[in-house]
Amino acid sequence: MTDETRSMATFIETAHEADVLASEIMEASVLAHGDDLAMSSDAGSTDMRAVRMINADERENLEEIGGVQDVLIDRDGNIRGIIVGVGGFLGIGEREVVLGLDQLGFARDADDPESVMVLAQIDVQSLEEAPEFDREAFENLTVMNGTGDEAEGAGLADRETAEQEADEDETAGQDAEREDMMAESRPAHDAGEEQWRQGREMFTAPDLQREGYGRAEADNFSVDELLGANVYDVNDEDVGNVDDVMAGADNQLEYVVVDVGGFLGLGEHTVAIGLDEVTILHDDADDLRLYVDVTEEALNEMPEHQR
Repeated sequence: MTDETRSMATFIETAHEADVLASEIMEASVLAHGDDLAMSSDAGSTDMRAVRMINADERENLEEIGGVQDVLIDRDGNIRGIIVGVGGFLGIGEREVVLGLDQLGFARDADDPESVMVLAQIDVQSLEEAPEFDREAFENLTVMNGTGDEAEGAGLADRETAEQEADEDETAGQDAEREDMMAESRPAHDAGEEQWRQGREMFTAPDLQREGYGRAEADNFSVDELLGANVYDVNDEDVGNVDDVMAGADNQLEYVVVDVGGFLGLGEHTVAIGLDEVTILHDDADDLRLYVDVTEEALNEMPEHQR
């Protein structure tokens, strides 16, 4: 981001008292009302502010016509309308209608302020005659435009699904990369059992307990969970962290590569420690610790691990 772009950026630190989150609107009830119910002073605004509270008496004069299914947004990020599921029973026979913001207002339930409702200035007959939103055509348009980011309208739910799928693809790619790295480490094991110990004497995993922490086995955790875990020596001092996790010829996790000492990555001494040489403790806050039964000085005297 350039200095010019940064100077033009807009950041919101706090919300207004009457602001509404988009997540609150999703699946909110849509209530039809007549002209006698006051609406927002700026009905065409897209800031989605709830300008009033609806009490029980007013609620009795409103007719529930459906629930919010999605929000339609154009390429510039402006909200074009609310997609409402109307009619049907338990989702069967339901059809979708898009209501423009000029027909809508947003309010909260006076008895349950956390509950948001959408007020639609429309009568039931007009709703029944309203054209159905062609979601299939919209989805086809999205496919034709690649990712769909350039489509005229994009629903929040559709965007969330696409983002979730992208995250899953990224995670799968990271897992595949990790497996490739593990595969590269196996030839050394095939050439000689536990070659990574470089002939040093194996030390025993400590038998210890820490308040608030429980003991666990390495196979209870993923590689990503082990990466970055702090390593503690016999004096209960934090002496380093896990930089890598390596598998043996049987594809089982066998040892960790630990960076000992140093500062900001400088002066570190990298060693390989077997998972059978450590005791793993973790707490309910997902703090993961590896303990060894030797001092930091002993770790620094171990052979440098060759990657």
